[in-house]
Amino acid sequence: MKEVLGFLKKTPLVTGILALGFMIAGIQFVNTEGMLMAGLYRFILAFAMGAFLYLISGEKVFEKSAFKTSGYAIKKLIAFPIFSLALGLMLLGYNIWQKFPMNPAWPLDILSVVLFCLGVGIFEELIFRAILNDAIIYQFRKCKGVFVIAIIVSSFIFGYVHVMFEDISNPAVFLAMVFKTLSTGMQGACLTILYWKTRNIIGLAIIHALYDFFPIAPTVLFQSGQELGSYASSGNGGAQPIGWYVVQIVFEVIVLLVLWKKVIKTIDFEGIRMEW
Repeated sequence: MKEVLGFLKKTPLVTGILALGFMIAGIQFVNTEGMLMAGLYRFILAFAMGAFLYLISGEKVFEKSAFKTSGYAIKKLIAFPIFSLALGLMLLGYNIWQKFPMNPAWPLDILSVVLFCLGVGIFEELIFRAILNDAIIYQFRKCKGVFVIAIIVSSFIFGYVHVMFEDISNPAVFLAMVFKTLSTGMQGACLTILYWKTRNIIGLAIIHALYDFFPIAPTVLFQSGQELGSYASSGNGGAQPIGWYVVQIVFEVIVLLVLWKKVIKTIDFEGIRMEW
């Protein structure tokens, strides 16, 4: 066992690939019903991802998630929850305008959404931001283009895993998959820049959770209320979410340009290369 752990510590890219495979298998083959169970399960997966991250980066990565750096990350990415809050309020207003009846179990369902979004935020930031970035940077730290490789690979995988099990034979679904991958990947790129700057998981997880929470919350307040339909799937023909993806992509490009101007130029990439 010591030999295996020693090998995993010495080969961070292998450890990162194993973590990714564990994540995909854990989501695909374990069926959880309802947001409450799905959220609790994400917390369990987050503990597993923490173990993989420890093998790659040691305890120092967890020491970086301090209050100060959390606040900095949240401040620089505050546009994400503001944007999703605006969308959530639009959905809420539409459901009220349509006079959909209230869901009698809405308090418990809202709590389930909170736990689900927090679980997803922590779990996905650990795997897609910390593990994948650290594994690539550690493995190829001598390569001058390692940060370009890291942000492209981690962002693409972050986008693609959200649609990887859909039916690509349906042209409408395939097109939606492309837009979903690009949209989520752009979000991942923004989060990655702040991870490089702060190496903070908590702040990024909070932003991630809020970005998911506001559009979901109105859907559980009402019976048969309007939902966003933000995932490519054969169930809705695939075409419905494309317009929403375009709006997201435009917004995320703007955020990325702001981060490029105000954050990325302040990152000590050489320090990261040598000290991480």
